[in-house]
Amino acid sequence: MAREVLNEKYPYLMTAPSSSSSTSSSPIQSLDTNKTYIFELIHPQNPTHVRYTYKDLVLLSIVGKDGSEPPPDFNWSIYPFPRPTYHDIPISDFPAIQRLNRSNEEGFIVKIYPLPSSTSTSPFSFHPQRIKVKFESYLELIKSKNYIIGGGDQTPNELAEVYRRKRGFIYTFDEAQVVRRMGQDKDAYFDSVRRISDDFGGPEWVNGLMDMWNEAETAFMEAEAELLAAMNRLMADGFEAQVGTEDVDVKRRFAQRIMQEPEMSRHKNTLFAWFGGGPIEKQVAMFVSSVKVNSRKEQTKKTKE
Repeated sequence: MAREVLNEKYPYLMTAPSSSSSTSSSPIQSLDTNKTYIFELIHPQNPTHVRYTYKDLVLLSIVGKDGSEPPPDFNWSIYPFPRPTYHDIPISDFPAIQRLNRSNEEGFIVKIYPLPSSTSTSPFSFHPQRIKVKFESYLELIKSKNYIIGGGDQTPNELAEVYRRKRGFIYTFDEAQVVRRMGQDKDAYFDSVRRISDDFGGPEWVNGLMDMWNEAETAFMEAEAELLAAMNRLMADGFEAQVGTEDVDVKRRFAQRIMQEPEMSRHKNTLFAWFGGGPIEKQVAMFVSSVKVNSRKEQTKKTKE
């Protein structure tokens, strides 16, 4: 997409590749090859949470080999690329910035030029620091689009609800199918999480979500194994042949049987749906709603108390 923008809007910066070139990419001309040019790609087809109706390359900064950047009074007009909207304001109340919630905008990048060393001749350091401040409305939007219920402090219960919802769409108790499908859902979920992780805490946040997912996964797999073992014992007792029966005595014996064992009684709603001949969708719904996920951290806290 960036190459497309360069070809369409800035063809004079491009030259045809030489016949001896080993690549098909044309080199950018008239830009200093000893510097790195940082762009924001704007394109309607670029996966982003802000809707764009045009395409361009916004020049954010230029970085030298020593990590230095242009000073605050740099003349950016010498380059043909657009620049981001710039606000020179003395503000340090970042929560106030987050609450601005401007329509169809993500937020601000706050660039801070630290004071220089005592040996510097410039009033500014050429190594600025940046802080990303995203609007609350934007964070809520990307959370909802990526199945994130909480924020950077998402709780185990919230993550368990994500797991529960995804497991509820897999209409089978076949272990191999469940493992495969949930593995695919896990990969897709964490791909989306990593894409937005810099807005919520980076790798540490992702690792925290991974721990919570693994706890939920363990709880569901243990519960499902227990349910399948209960079904196998009931089938061995001859109840499989009577699934869907209207015989009141048989139903009574079935109810008495499952209440004799704690492992069965924990799954009574699912087992009643199975024995009543209910569709697999109903059985799965009963199962996922019955599984309780207790965080190991919460269990440790209760034990200490």
